[in-house]
Amino acid sequence: MKGNLLWVDVTTLFQGGLDTLLPSITTLAGDDASQVTSYIERLNRVTQIKDRSIHIDEVTGEDMTIDVAVDLQPGELRG
Repeated sequence: MKGNLLWVDVTTLFQGGLDTLLPSITTLAGDDASQVTSYIERLNRVTQIKDRSIHIDEVTGEDMTIDVAVDLQPGELRG
């Protein structure tokens, strides 16, 4: 996908921010301001992934092997 301006290096996006991709965005969209806005909004939504809250259940205890932890269903955690 390298070389295709429609594909974005998400590592660059997350490490460098949206600013690092602005030259590519403006090149791709040309003089179409609405297209520039659309690309920026899409990339901004991607960067907002890091702001999402994700619930993590910790599985601990000597009896918690990988096999046991993988078979657990929501609400079955103990420890």
